Amino acid sequence: MSQTSAPKATEPRRKSLVGALLVAVCMAAAVVVPSTAQAADQPILFGATPPRNGNAVQSLQRFENQLGQKLGLVRVFLRWDEAGEGKPYHDEILGGGRTMHLSVRAKASNGPLMSWNSIANAQPGSKIYNEIVGWADYIKTLNGDVWFTFNQEPEIRVNDAQGSPASFRAAYRKVHQVFEQRGATNVKHAWVMSNYAFELQVKKPNDRRAALQWYPGDDVVDLIGADPYDWSNCRTNNAVINRPMSNLLQYFLTFSNAHPNQDLILGEWAASGNRNFGTQAGFIEGTRQLFKQSEWSKMVGVSYFGANDPSFPNCPWDPRGNTGSMQALQNMQRDPAYAGAGGGGNPAPAPAPAPNPQPEPEPAPQPVQVTNTFVGKAGQGVGVWKSHKFTPSVSGTYTVKVAWAGSAKLKSDVRIASSNQWLGSNTSASNNPFTYTVKLNKGQRVSLAVWTASGVSDYFMEVSR
Repeated sequence: MSQTSAPKATEPRRKSLVGALLVAVCMAAAVVVPSTAQAADQPILFGATPPRNGNAVQSLQRFENQLGQKLGLVRVFLRWDEAGEGKPYHDEILGGGRTMHLSVRAKASNGPLMSWNSIANAQPGSKIYNEIVGWADYIKTLNGDVWFTFNQEPEIRVNDAQGSPASFRAAYRKVHQVFEQRGATNVKHAWVMSNYAFELQVKKPNDRRAALQWYPGDDVVDLIGADPYDWSNCRTNNAVINRPMSNLLQYFLTFSNAHPNQDLILGEWAASGNRNFGTQAGFIEGTRQLFKQSEWSKMVGVSYFGANDPSFPNCPWDPRGNTGSMQALQNMQRDPAYAGAGGGGNPAPAPAPAPNPQPEPEPAPQPVQVTNTFVGKAGQGVGVWKSHKFTPSVSGTYTVKVAWAGSAKLKSDVRIASSNQWLGSNTSASNNPFTYTVKLNKGQRVSLAVWTASGVSDYFMEVSR
C-alpha cells in the first residue's frame, strides 16, 4: 500500500538443508530431514511499520513498549534519492538485533516517477547507475540483515507511467546485479506485490497487473511478498470485504508453491478497526494461527502496517486505540512461532510522551477466533436457498454472523448434515448484519443455510468461537 517515505545474507535455508541432506546420505543409511522451511530454530519474524508519534526512533521505542517486547522486523520506506537518510533509525533497528525490510521507490523526493527503462539501461558512470551503487554501498555499511525491495507493488495503477512489466523486470535485475557486484552480502532481495496481483494471476493471468508478468526470476528473488488488507466496509467500491487472512492469501499460496526455493513474507498486512463485520482483533488472531499450519512453512516474516494512511481516512490500521487489538498483536508477538530475532527481548525505555499523545484506549472485546467464512448469492434466479458445510474441530458455542448487500432479507439456520436435525437459527431478525449462537460438537459435520423469500443479495457468513 504505502508508496511514500516513512524513514544477500545467505541463500534460502532450504538450499542449505538440501546440501546437508546430500552429505548425510553418503554417511548414513537414514537421515531425518526437516519437513518445512520454517524450522523450529528459525521462527517467523514478527514485525511492523510502527505508528508515527514523534521521530522514527521514538515511534519505534514507544510502540515496542506498548507491545512489551522488541519487534523482530521493522519495515522502512524511502525514495530513490534518500540513500543514507534516516541512518540513526536504521542503526537503532539493526543494533537491537532486528531485521530491517527496506523498500525504495523509484521516485525522487521532489521529482517525477522514474521510468523502469532508465534504470534498466543505466550504464556505469551515469547518474542513475551511481545512485544504484550508492544504495548498495550504503546498505553494505549497515551492521545487520536487510531485506531490500526495489519498488514494491509496481503493478498498481499509480505506477503505470513507469513502464511495462518487462521493463520493470529488467530494472529489478539491474539493481540486483549492481548490488551483487558491489558485495552487499547482508541483503536479501524481496519482491513484493499487492495481494490482488496474485488473485489476478489465477483469475485473469493476461491482465497487466497479474503477478507473474512482473516476476523477475527465481535467480534474483530471495523472498516473495504480498500486501494483504482486510478493509471491511471502510472503503467504497472495494471487493476485499471481511475476508480472513486464509481467504485473502489463497492465491498467493498458489503462486508460492510454483517457486519452492523462495521464502515468503508479508510486506504489509492489517485489518481496519472501522468495520461492520468481525473485529480487528479477530483478524489478527486468525492470522497468528494461520501461519503455524504446514502449508505456510516457507513464511519467514510478517510486518503489521500500524501507521494510518491519510489516503484512507476511514480505515484505521493503528491498533493502539483498541485494547483487544493490542492484546491480539501481543499474543502473536509472544507466540513461540513468531519469536524471531529481537523477539522476546526487552524494549528500550519508553521515550517522553509526544506533544499530542494518543487518547487512552477504550476497552474492546477480547479477540475471537474466526473458524470459517463463506460467501455466496441468494435470491430469485440464483437460488433462494444456499447451504455450506463445515466440521468443527473443537466442541463449544459458536457464533454465526450473516451480512449482505442487496434487496433480499436473509434468514439462516444450522443443522446436522447427516440427519437434518435443527441446532440453531435466526429467522426473524431484519437487521443487517445479524448474529446467533449455536452449540456444536467436535467432528460432527453441519450445514449452514442461508435463504430468502424475495429479492437477490450477495452475502457473507462468518463462524467464530
